Amino acid sequence: KELGVSTYLVSSSYEALIEALLDKLGIRELVSGYTTSGDVRRAKPAPDVLCAAISKFSLSKDRCVFLGDTPFDLIPALRIGIPMIGVESGGYDAKALGGAAEIYRDIRDLEDHLSDSMLSK
Repeated sequence: KELGVSTYLVSSSYEALIEALLDKLGIRELVSGYTTSGDVRRAKPAPDVLCAAISKFSLSKDRCVFLGDTPFDLIPALRIGIPMIGVESGGYDAKALGGAAEIYRDIRDLEDHLSDSMLSK
């Protein structure tokens, strides 16, 4: 948010779960919006969740960056041409996330390198 970047939670989980997680993690004020299972027909690796977010929030695809931690996040991003920042904290290493534009060990590593990341550009 300090960078002026809007953040959307792109999920095909149930809305009640998303709502509970936003509160439990204390990130509700950091998230500009979210998708749920009600917004998509197919879950990842189908690109439906990304397409739903682009449509629902009137986003410009060429200004989107997807943050994910599995190959199941990477596949839909590559399918529709959105660059992905990968984090290895989902149990997948840099090799498994090899098509990502940037790869970090975890969110803290991304935060430590934020000024060099595509998120700052």
